Amino acid sequence: MTHSDSAAAGPLAHAPVAGDAQEAVDAPSGAGPTATATHPSTGTVDAPEGDRLALDLLLATARFSRTLGRVPGVQYSTVAWRVLAELSAAPARISVLAQQQRVAQPTMTELVQRLEGEGWLVRGADPDDGRATLVSVTPAGRGALADYRRTAAAAVDPHLAQLSAGDRATLARAVELIRHLTDGVGNPSG
Repeated sequence: MTHSDSAAAGPLAHAPVAGDAQEAVDAPSGAGPTATATHPSTGTVDAPEGDRLALDLLLATARFSRTLGRVPGVQYSTVAWRVLAELSAAPARISVLAQQQRVAQPTMTELVQRLEGEGWLVRGADPDDGRATLVSVTPAGRGALADYRRTAAAAVDPHLAQLSAGDRATLARAVELIRHLTDGVGNPSG
């Protein structure tokens, strides 16, 4: 297991995994709550221990999402699935989608065109601004998103089945907490 894998795994990183060599990622023994440790393979300095949970959560969830974006049989990037998810909530302009996904507007335009070609998106007039267009998801796009989610979940299911009931309950609680944290980070005023 590499340090990035270990850091991404968070608290479970310290559980031995058959066949993996585990690197030490903890702060030096005797270190206080603000101690830092140097990453053995990259030489970068890890976050202070108080920030470590946030960093571990960020790395673990990002790695998990990237991994599920590479599920066999899935031909679109995670950005495409995020766009379909965003548009399932409400239509949006291409410029807004580009900003949300942190890509250039021409890149988003190209993605929208590809997804339109699949029959997953349509463009229509913005009722608030006749010069602008809104992108909306079609029923076929909602179906494609649901299929992707089922495929990704099916890739995870056998691994969840190998966990103890206690670990599955811990993950179920973690899902609730991640949703709560996501709502809080997404709404800085609240």
